[in-house]
Amino acid sequence: MSVNEAAGAEKAIPQQIMNIGAAGRICSKVIALLSNDKTTPEATLLNLYDSAGAPSDYASISNVRSNGTTTTNIKYNNVFLYPVDIDNPCRHFYQVTQAEGMVPFVTRDEYSDAGNLITPTTFEDGAMNEDLANKFFIQSYHLNRAERINSRGIEYYFQYSKLANQSGGATDSYTMRTYVELLKTATLRDGVMETFFS
Repeated sequence: MSVNEAAGAEKAIPQQIMNIGAAGRICSKVIALLSNDKTTPEATLLNLYDSAGAPSDYASISNVRSNGTTTTNIKYNNVFLYPVDIDNPCRHFYQVTQAEGMVPFVTRDEYSDAGNLITPTTFEDGAMNEDLANKFFIQSYHLNRAERINSRGIEYYFQYSKLANQSGGATDSYTMRTYVELLKTATLRDGVMETFFS
């Protein structure tokens, strides 16, 4: 799904609803990431493979300092996964840890642009604080009810308090990618493996 950031300063992205399917299947996990469709991906350390969150502002003026917020939730079988939308980057990181079964090996700057501590040193012609900060903001959700998804499918709700415009005044295009983990059954019979969706 494409998400456009208008030209000019950073702007909020209103709530979007993305249907990601999986109807009739048993889904155990949803992974979501928002990648910037850079015009020159080869000029950055991560190429096209990043996931942007809402950027933070650590300006010298204290009353304008802020952390960006990304608000998300999952709805399936007519019920939201969380009773209250998640908008805290620490909760997002915790959800990734719970869904994946281990802690991601990224700093908080790399994950959600909190702290502003990454060195500006250049590596492979890319400034590390620009190419790594806020580029690993992957969300992961563990669907823990073990229910078969109804015909409406899974809906992913997301909203950004702001997104960075990195094209020097032109409209930026982002791509929201989502992945689902589906349960399958495997049977080994007479040396032949048969698989089918549960």
